[in-house]
Amino acid sequence: MLRSMNSVLFCLLALANAPSLTGAFAPVLRSASSSLLKGAESEVSFDDLDGSDIRIGIIRTRWNDEHVTNLVDGCKKALKECNVKEENIFETSIPGAYELPLSARFLALSGTVDAIVTAGVLIKGEVR
Repeated sequence: MLRSMNSVLFCLLALANAPSLTGAFAPVLRSASSSLLKGAESEVSFDDLDGSDIRIGIIRTRWNDEHVTNLVDGCKKALKECNVKEENIFETSIPGAYELPLSARFLALSGTVDAIVTAGVLIKGEVR
């Protein structure tokens, strides 16, 4: 039974990679056009942003606290420049970056905030 399943999987993989059978379903590889790159060269201005009625949720990690604190402080500074009130900024912390996506999802589903900022730092080799 196991041998026949391996044979079936091998055949399916071989068929999926056969150029004559994939035809229109084969991925098309394209290089970035120069028009796309030109858009990144222009400066974007957000002079008239008004965040006075916006509720922001900041989820930060406790791991690498010094670096994350710098990120959160910069985020809060930028939010204040957009007129977001201090009482409209909700901040919570979680153990590490692994928990960020699920925590952000739960906060989004709660409906208590209008936008979510996640702050975490991953440094190669530092995992407990």
